[in-house]
Amino acid sequence: MTGARMVSQTKSQAFVNLRYALIAAVQAIPAGKVVTLGLLSSALNVPPRHVAFLLSKLEREMPGALPQHRVIPQGGDFGPPAKRTVARTAQMAALCAEGHRLTANQVLLLDPHHHHTPDPRHQHTIWATEPAPGH
Repeated sequence: MTGARMVSQTKSQAFVNLRYALIAAVQAIPAGKVVTLGLLSSALNVPPRHVAFLLSKLEREMPGALPQHRVIPQGGDFGPPAKRTVARTAQMAALCAEGHRLTANQVLLLDPHHHHTPDPRHQHTIWATEPAPGH
């Protein structure tokens, strides 16, 4: 096995903790509510790119198991239609099915009562040497 391949299969305790905390945080977003990727990453005390990477990995590992369609881009802007992926289009459809509305430009209308605030208790579990509570 090559060194690069071995490293990619080895998971640090911090990565495992982040995974558990992210799963718990996403599962806690109630139907009809949304949280931005930036707010979620801030609550978990990790860069947004780590959260985005792990969300895409979790979707491949556990398709449909998490309500990650409720994690939205900043401002609810899903980008121009020509650059949207199938997953992004499905996310928009799932949000509309939960009662969210889009503008004529297909930007999510962000009503304050639709916002979810992540539980900050997950923040301490990420970089600890111990596993996240209950795992």
